[in-house]
Amino acid sequence: MRLYIHKNSTNYKEYATRLLDKLLVKWLVDDPGLADAVLVSMCDIGEIGDIAKAKAHGRPVIAGGMISEYPVVNELADYVWHGEVYGFRDCLQSGLALDDMPGMTCRGSRRLVIDQRIRWADNPIVRVGGRAMYYYASKGCPVRCKYCLIGNIRDYQIVPRRLYNRALKTCGKALMPIAAYNPYGVPDQANIGETLLRKYIAGDVARGAKMIRSGVEFVTPGLSAGLAKGVTLDDVNEALARSARERTKMILYFIAGLESQEQLEDYLSGIAIDYNTTPAVSLVFTYIDPQPFTPFHDFDLRRKITGIDTKRLYAVASQRNKRIRVLPLAGPQKSTIRTLLGRVTTVDEYRLVWRMRNKSYEDIMAACGLECPHLLGSAAVEEIVARPRARIVPEYWGAAEYIGGPGDDVIGEAAA
Repeated sequence: MRLYIHKNSTNYKEYATRLLDKLLVKWLVDDPGLADAVLVSMCDIGEIGDIAKAKAHGRPVIAGGMISEYPVVNELADYVWHGEVYGFRDCLQSGLALDDMPGMTCRGSRRLVIDQRIRWADNPIVRVGGRAMYYYASKGCPVRCKYCLIGNIRDYQIVPRRLYNRALKTCGKALMPIAAYNPYGVPDQANIGETLLRKYIAGDVARGAKMIRSGVEFVTPGLSAGLAKGVTLDDVNEALARSARERTKMILYFIAGLESQEQLEDYLSGIAIDYNTTPAVSLVFTYIDPQPFTPFHDFDLRRKITGIDTKRLYAVASQRNKRIRVLPLAGPQKSTIRTLLGRVTTVDEYRLVWRMRNKSYEDIMAACGLECPHLLGSAAVEEIVARPRARIVPEYWGAAEYIGGPGDDVIGEAAA
């Protein structure tokens, strides 16, 4: 089978695309006119339009990537591969037809089998730009925050330590682990590192790092503990103190939409006092985007709190801490479209949502409430807090089977 990879203006240099180039080189052609099928890899629901662009090549489209289990992908693509690329490569090597591959579905087939097997030793180190060197370090996350697709749709798997150490030796401080959760921590002197805030304040990761990124998510203790990582204001203040001592910049991520302006301002009024202006600490707010496979999948969008004023938040925070910056918050319409795309299960529903993507938040909610009210959801936050941290498979699929997972330690022949 001859395959052509459809690439957009940004993903051509991303790790996932470079991995496809390496592992599927035996079957790839540079001209879509010579291909039997076109591959399109999508890591984010915002890339869903790439399926239509890939179809313009005039060949059957095989979709894959992190959002491949979204029902809308199965409705729009000719075929969808579920899971890691290594299993797809093995099927090609065995000469299987697309319809015979266990991890493949199409619109008329909804038997969801997700191939989680990872051949860790086959993964390249990919240099992007002049400094960053990316390396696949883990899949999934053991914390399983209730709003997070990555933490719920896949089991948590990590690269064997000896392979990670080899990559670290090669990359040094330029290493950029591709991981929602990296169990090996942030390397000392790293240019940029992502870590749990409590690991950072414990002092056992990221010594001398130039920048640290971490999720705080929610400001009220009940939501922080019930939905996310349980990060407290005291944790944030301890992290600020360490970053000040070590001259490390920080980016802290928050989720808006479940807490009021008053609650957010009250929280920021407790930020530790610091009249220095460096190192900078940026607060990034993003409206909640309930995703499939998570306990948040059916959150009632009519309950989302909108109108959050980040300029007022900055005014409150900067009165106490001059290092704080608060980035502008995009309107709720973008996150709402993302959520709706994650809920649609038919082409007609997709067309409705897609044509609203440039409308105002009010128009989106009104149109959806009139034409597809079931897409708005029904669950209250209190109900979601009471749910366990467990995967919830969409009714569209009925159930999900998984091939491989934790404990398999599938590292590939190259490691032998």
